[in-house]
Amino acid sequence: MKDRQEEIAALAYELYCNRGCHGGHELHDWLEAERIIAAKYVTIEAMATSALAPEETKAQAKAKTATKKPLREASAAPQKAVAKKPSAKAAAPKRKKT
Repeated sequence: MKDRQEEIAALAYELYCNRGCHGGHELHDWLEAERIIAAKYVTIEAMATSALAPEETKAQAKAKTATKKPLREASAAPQKAVAKKPSAKAAAPKRKKT
């Protein structure tokens, strides 16, 4: 955890320098550095997990994905036609002008 904090601090400082060393954006630089480092570690963990997964597990995952129906097809149900009620204006008889 400490290594990650140091990595975030170093990247935040780099972002600060790249912006021309103008103050007032410390929080933005820190949060951006956290986002970049978190994405880096998620990518590394995902790559490690997929590399260590047995081939059978990968094949099972592909089979599950292939058998799923798209949401659009699965939820397509016949819809009933609904008759619209006439509005009050349309239902009122027209008056003749005198």
